[in-house]
Amino acid sequence: LARAIEERGFTALAVAEHTHIPASRESAYPLGGELPSIYYRTPDPFVTLAAAAAVTSTIELITGIALLIQRDPIVTAKEAASIDL
Repeated sequence: LARAIEERGFTALAVAEHTHIPASRESAYPLGGELPSIYYRTPDPFVTLAAAAAVTSTIELITGIALLIQRDPIVTAKEAASIDL
């Protein structure tokens, strides 16, 4: 995906993090219907961006949402810094 984005002239790739998806819910999904299946497939943002960094050279890599309060700060800093090697 990252290589295709770069080849098509886009300047950035942003990924989000969702760590908790409910198995069931009492309230309705705000847009109606069931929760879209894409929400069940949210890979780790730092792993995803590291993979993107390995195959691109010009695009900006962004965590659109990173749930920092749920992460170990030292490990998160190391993961983020590893992307920029």
